[in-house]
Amino acid sequence: MSTIFFNDLSAVFDQLATYQCLGVVCGDFNIHVDVHDDAHALRLTQLLQCCGFIQHVAQPTHKDGHNLDLVITRDETTICDLHVGGLISDHAPVYFRLCD
Repeated sequence: MSTIFFNDLSAVFDQLATYQCLGVVCGDFNIHVDVHDDAHALRLTQLLQCCGFIQHVAQPTHKDGHNLDLVITRDETTICDLHVGGLISDHAPVYFRLCD
C-alpha cells in the first residue's frame, strides 16, 4: 500500500463528509483488517476513525481466511443483513442492504 492510496482514500472520505453524502465504499481493499498489528490495517482504522466512517465486515472474505473485502459507511449509516457468501473465486461476495 502506498501513501498515495491512503491520501486518495482520505480525499474520498473528506468529500463524502463535506457534502454529507450517504455513500458506501466497498470492494477488495487487499488490506488484512483482521490482523490487528498489520501496519496498513492500523492506518486504515485510524483513517476511518478520524473521518467518521466505519467498516462493517467482520468475517473472512478470502480463501486464506483474511478479511479483505470491505463495506465502509459513515458512522450514522446503518447496514442490515450483512453476510458473507461462499467462495466464487478466491474471494467470497459480501451481501448487505442499507436500513431505512
